[in-house]
Amino acid sequence: MNVGVVLAASIAGYGLYKVYIYPFFLNPLRKLPGPKSAWWSPMGFLSYIMASEPMEPQLAWMKQYGPIFAFRSLFNEYRCFVLSSTGIRYVLSSHASDFIKPKTTAKFLSDILGQGLVVVEGDIHKRQRAIMNPVFKVKQINALIPTFVQAANELKNVWTDHMNSLPSGTAFIIDTNAEMSKPTLDVIGRAGFGYEFDACSPSSANSENVKLFTAFNTALESLTMSRFLLRHFANFLRWVIPSEIKARVAYEESLKVIRSSCAEILASRRREVELELADPDAVGSKAVDLMTALVKSNLAETQSKNRLTDEEVMSQIMTFLFAGHETTSVALTWTIYYLTRHPLIQQKLRQELVEQMPDSSDAPSEEYITSQHTFLDAIAKESLRLQPPVPITLRTALKDVTIDGHFFPKGTTISLSPYVVHRMKEYWGDDAEEFKPQRWMGKEEGAVAEMGSFIPFIIGPRSCIGSRFAMLELKSMLAVYFRTFEFVETEEGKNVKRKLAITAKPSPALYVEVRRAE
Repeated sequence: MNVGVVLAASIAGYGLYKVYIYPFFLNPLRKLPGPKSAWWSPMGFLSYIMASEPMEPQLAWMKQYGPIFAFRSLFNEYRCFVLSSTGIRYVLSSHASDFIKPKTTAKFLSDILGQGLVVVEGDIHKRQRAIMNPVFKVKQINALIPTFVQAANELKNVWTDHMNSLPSGTAFIIDTNAEMSKPTLDVIGRAGFGYEFDACSPSSANSENVKLFTAFNTALESLTMSRFLLRHFANFLRWVIPSEIKARVAYEESLKVIRSSCAEILASRRREVELELADPDAVGSKAVDLMTALVKSNLAETQSKNRLTDEEVMSQIMTFLFAGHETTSVALTWTIYYLTRHPLIQQKLRQELVEQMPDSSDAPSEEYITSQHTFLDAIAKESLRLQPPVPITLRTALKDVTIDGHFFPKGTTISLSPYVVHRMKEYWGDDAEEFKPQRWMGKEEGAVAEMGSFIPFIIGPRSCIGSRFAMLELKSMLAVYFRTFEFVETEEGKNVKRKLAITAKPSPALYVEVRRAE
C-alpha cells in the first residue's frame, strides 16, 4: 500500500478520534452539565462566544446549569467553568499547588512580562513572592497616597485649564479610558520605578519620555483577544498575513524600547542605592518607589536565595508597568461609567467628598482613603464587583481532582470568572446585576472575599500582590475628580459594550461629558 495513503489515512483517523470519538464518547468531562453543540460542528460554541460580549454566554449558562459546567469549543475540546465559592477556594487557595496557568497563557504573558510574579510557578513563585512581600507592606503603600493624588491633580488641572478656556458654563467631552490611562501611567512610573512619563503634561515631556510612552501604548494596542487566539491556534499566520506582520513587528519593536528603557532605569536605581548604602549622607531624601525599595532590599541581602536576579527584577518592572497601569485605568473608566448612569449616587459621593475636602483644592486624607467604611470605598468595591478588570482567569490541573463532586482529569484547564461569580444571586441577592454601592456599607471586604465570592484580585497564594496599591490609587483618583467635576452620560456612552484583551475595556470608547461641579 502507498505510504502516502497510509499516512493520510492515519492523520484522518487521528483527527476523527480527536474531534469526534473522544469528546463525544470517552472524555469524562462530557458528563458535566452544560450546553450541547451540534455533533457535526468542529467549532463547538467558539463562534457564538466570539460574537458575544465577554462572559455573557457563560453567565447565561451558569444561570441555567449551575456553578460548574462545561461546553465544547474549537475541535470539540471542553471548556470547564468552576464558579462555586467552594470550588474557587479549592482551585485558588486550599489546593492552589495542584494547578498552574495554562502553558499558552503563560507563554503569551511571559513575552510581555518576563519571568515575574504573574508568570512563574511553584517554588520560584514562592521565593519571588516572599522577597516582594515587604515592598508591598501596608505602610509602604499608604505612603504612596500623595503620589496618587498628585497625578490625579495634574490631570484635573489640565481639565480645569481647558474648561476655563471655554465660554462660562460650557462642558467638554472626554474619551474616558484614554484620559484615565494618563494619570495611572504617571503613577506607575513614579511609584513603580521613579520615572516621569509626563503623560498628563505631554508638553513638558522630553524625547525619551515620548519614545517610551509611545512604545508602551503600541504594545498595549497589540494585546487583543483575536491576536491571542491567533497565536494559540495558528501562530504561523503572524508571519504570513501582511497586517499581522506589521502588528507583530511594531509590537516586538515597542517591547525592545520598553525593556531597554527599563534596563537603564534599573541601572540608575542600583547606582543610587549603592551610593546611599556606602554613604547615607550623600543622598538627599526622596520618595522611595517600589523598584528602589526592591533594589535596596536585594543589595542588603547576603544570601543569594533571598535575592532576585537582574532578569527577575526586570520582569517585576515590566509587571508593574503593564499590570499595574492597565487594570487601574480600566477600573477608573468603569467606575465613571456607573456613576454617570446613577447621578444620585454620584451626588451622594460628592456630598461625602465635600465633607472630607471642603475646598476643591484640598487633598483627601490618608485616613479617608484607607478607610473601608466610606461611600467612596463602597463605590470602588461595587465597580470592581460588576466590572472586574480581568474577568476570567485559567488554571490547569496537574493531577486528577474532584471539585464539588465533579471529576476533572489531569491536564484539564479550569476557568474561573470573577465577572460571573460577582453576578450570582446566591451570593449577592436578587439585585446581583445592579449597581448598588450601599450593599457594602457595614460589610468587611475580607469576610466577603474569604467566601470566594468577591475575587477581583483573586484569592490565595497567587492573589494580586498589588491589590492594596490598586485600591488606594482608584479611591484617591475618584476623590479628586468627583470633588471637582460632575460626569454626565452622553448618547454615545449609552451603547458601550465590553471588549476583552488582557482587560475588559469599553467598546467603542466611553465618551462622557465633564462639567464643573456645583
